Amino acid sequence: MRALVYPLLLLLGAFPVLVSGATANATPGPGPQQLMEQVSRDMQQAIDADREALSKDPAKLRALIDRLLLPHFDTDYAARMVLGLHWRNASESQRKRFIEAFYQSLMKDYGDAMLQFKRDQLKICRSVAIQPPALPRCAPR
Repeated sequence: MRALVYPLLLLLGAFPVLVSGATANATPGPGPQQLMEQVSRDMQQAIDADREALSKDPAKLRALIDRLLLPHFDTDYAARMVLGLHWRNASESQRKRFIEAFYQSLMKDYGDAMLQFKRDQLKICRSVAIQPPALPRCAPR
């Protein structure tokens, strides 16, 4: 179970960062901390209410995740970050296919792990801004 929980926690930890890109042009609403708490609470309540049916029906679980998490998750931005420089060279069609494949991969890898969470296992810590490390400069030869 730990093998599934740690990557899922990393994904959830990145959620406020990925959310911030999606909400930059939107009407002001809750901050990342409040949004994370609300979405997590809603997701946990929905899972608790129908855990057995969700575990037997992956399509139902996907629909729940699509309804509660996807509107707050910037899949385009996440896919761009995964592809890095290769994003520029990809055609629009390739980008769309990658975004969908990336999302499917997340669902396959982490969707079932969400069913294993219990309300008392999830603690949302205060968000802290993290500065990326400075890249070392190479001296010309």
